[in-house]
Amino acid sequence: MIKTYQTPIQPNSLNVTLLFSISLAVAFVISILYGILIATIPVIYFNFFITLGFGIVIGYSVRILSKILKVVNRRISIRAALVSGLAAYYFQWVVYILFFVEGSDFFEAYFINPTLVFKPWLVAQIIVDVHAVGDWAIGSIVINGWPLTIIWIIELVIIILIPSMMVKSQPISPFSVITNSWYKKFTLHKDFESIALKEAFTQSLITHPVELLKTLRNGSVNYFSRVTIFYHEGDEVQYISVQNIRRDKTGKKEMPTDVIHLLEIQSDYAKQLMAVYHAKKDFFFDY
Repeated sequence: MIKTYQTPIQPNSLNVTLLFSISLAVAFVISILYGILIATIPVIYFNFFITLGFGIVIGYSVRILSKILKVVNRRISIRAALVSGLAAYYFQWVVYILFFVEGSDFFEAYFINPTLVFKPWLVAQIIVDVHAVGDWAIGSIVINGWPLTIIWIIELVIIILIPSMMVKSQPISPFSVITNSWYKKFTLHKDFESIALKEAFTQSLITHPVELLKTLRNGSVNYFSRVTIFYHEGDEVQYISVQNIRRDKTGKKEMPTDVIHLLEIQSDYAKQLMAVYHAKKDFFFDY
């Protein structure tokens, strides 16, 4: 019978609260830099990449915080990314507005009106005014009205969707409820041949994984399979994942396809595989 890892119930609700709180704080800090950059670089080409970078930073922040705070439920992390993205969009508007307070730089303006962030109705009214007047131009053409609305919607979508997509795309890692800690990931030091018959391979992997992997030949440069072990000292159950890897012509970009993800195996098998193939521990934030 094939048994794979099942995500447990979130063990600590306080950590969820911390995830949302710290994510919002990080979003606010990053928004200060983003708002100033957008205000001082009125070039749409540069602004697009700045916005992409903004979304990516928020996404990585939520991923790292979820790992540190041991938030095991992926849906909670995705919600935190969505909330952080939405809050970051609002915060950057506050920064943008404060930056343009007449006769003051941003920091002076912030201390003149530090409560603006808590006045969304006022921020909304200013945004409506900016929408009518326009906040930048291409040559002599002022961008306002519907063209400006479209640009703002694209910006909002990027800032909200990129973080949530980054969190959602991160592979699930097993968590030990017994010791309240993550399993460690080890990659076997061999590129095996690609796996064609996935179901038959998985069934054999359950009963005799060590012998099965010994029968596999070396893979080619651009087509091979990679085996990883998720091991936690003290737990009876460990996990193994196998992916078919295809590299592009440059050999730099990898396109993985799961053969099996987080299949339960016995601790003795996991130890043998790590010893035989000189498994290397992966960086903590890479999984």
